[in-house]
Amino acid sequence: MEVLVAMTVSTIIIGGTASIFVTAMHSWDQGNRAYELARLNQSIGGLIERHLRAAMVPSSSGNVIFDGLDLSNEQGSGHSLSLISTQPGRFPRSAPLSDAAEVEFYFEPGVDAGLFMRVDPMADDFPFSDGYDILLSDKVTSFRIIYFDGYEWVTDWTHPDALPLAVEFYVTIEIPSTDPGRENDWTEVMRLVSLPLGAVTGSEESAESTGEEVRTSASGIGTSGN
Repeated sequence: MEVLVAMTVSTIIIGGTASIFVTAMHSWDQGNRAYELARLNQSIGGLIERHLRAAMVPSSSGNVIFDGLDLSNEQGSGHSLSLISTQPGRFPRSAPLSDAAEVEFYFEPGVDAGLFMRVDPMADDFPFSDGYDILLSDKVTSFRIIYFDGYEWVTDWTHPDALPLAVEFYVTIEIPSTDPGRENDWTEVMRLVSLPLGAVTGSEESAESTGEEVRTSASGIGTSGN
């Protein structure tokens, strides 16, 4: 009887300890995932915003660009944005300092395994080529940008000599769950960036043709369509 009682008590103690351990590990994993989402939110969102604010006004000659293309397809939202940035910093670190660099952010659903950044530390006459590709995160599942031309929000920006008044971008970050019974953790980065050097390039007629009501705020940004 004493042996049976001892075995029973030991089983209860071991079971309770195991339950506490599993709960602690689950909480630790959940905290790590939340931290990773917050870290990626700040790092990716801040990086794109800094380069947008440092974008140079494009020129018709073609060596200074600001070019945004919607790459969305049936598999999700994607985008490619190329610009000349005066944001300090360089890659690789051994590269010489320069006043401006070619920067591109791109994500194509079903093709790219994550959000990439291409950097050419020396801006040249070939702004869509050369440089280094950096994987910002393989946890990005969608990337979308819209541009405000003064009257409406558009999904592509191909004006050869003007910046948009504002840019709004969305980055969806998803961390797969290791627990089959648990949904993936995800967050969406959303930032609205005003470009001081932006110019009105749209027209009131084009906005009316989309059926949108233009509402201009004190900063000149706003529409009921967004």
